[in-house]
Order: sequence, then C-alpha cells, then structure tokens
Amino acid sequence: MQSDPVTTRKNLIRYLRHLTANVWPEYPGESVLPEEADRLLRAAHVAALRFIGIQLKSDPVAREFVETIDRSIPGPPYDRDDTLLAARRLAPSFLRRLERERDAEQDQAKRDPVGTARREYVRKNVATNPWLEDANVCLDGLLQPETHVRINPMDGSVVNEF
Repeated sequence: MQSDPVTTRKNLIRYLRHLTANVWPEYPGESVLPEEADRLLRAAHVAALRFIGIQLKSDPVAREFVETIDRSIPGPPYDRDDTLLAARRLAPSFLRRLERERDAEQDQAKRDPVGTARREYVRKNVATNPWLEDANVCLDGLLQPETHVRINPMDGSVVNEF
C-alpha cells in the first residue's frame, strides 16, 4: 500500500518534535524518578529516530535528515549515542523548515481555496481514477477564459465578450 504523503509529512513533524524534547513530560499525580525519566526520554528519542528511518522511502526530507546525520558523525560503523546526539542537534532546524513549508501551504490554501480543493481531490482520487493523474498536471496550468466587458451604448447595459 502506498503511503499518503500528507500523513507521512505530519508524522515526520511529530517525530522531529519528539527528538527536540529535553525533558520527559510529568503528568499530574505521576511521580517518576529522574533516572527513569531519562531512560524513558532516551527510549522515545530512539523510537522517533527509528520511525523517521522507516519513512525514508516515502519522504525526501526524512531521507535528507538521515543523510545529514550520517555526514555529521564519524563512521561507519556509527555509534548509537553519537547518532542520537546528532539527530537531536539537527532536529530543530529540520522541524522549523517543515513547519515553514506547512504554514506556506496553509496560507496558499487560504488565498486559493478552490484550487486547493481541486488539487486535494485529485491527490486523494488519483489511485482509483487513472485519468486524474493527467488532470493533476493540467489543474495548475489552465488559464481561466478571459472575459472582456464592454458597455452597450444604446441602453448602457454591460455585455460580456468571450
């Protein structure tokens, strides 16, 4: 099954947020020893990095993140602690980048709701309708028909010319 790029991107943002956490969250009525909190936080970081690694095939930003980590540490073989430290150090910059992209897409959706709805419809239904794959290319490039307006001098009415 092919993964949805929007869901993959949302998950990548979530996993990068996990990597940027410095303190294990303490819930009301819960007491955690500092050693246990550190162990749980490290386990959460390792799990987030593992899930980012799973998304390598479907998300180019996840692939770039892991390649940047690999370039920033000496290896191979890569030490687990060095990998985790590099991931935690690089996660905030990638997170800011993805959030800027997401905000830009949301602004575009506010400015052009009809075009966004069309593209979203095509993206969701391209798997079931092969004609939509070609339509996705055409949606952004189609020009709206130009209408020229002139005023009829006899009665002052507006006439649309196509």
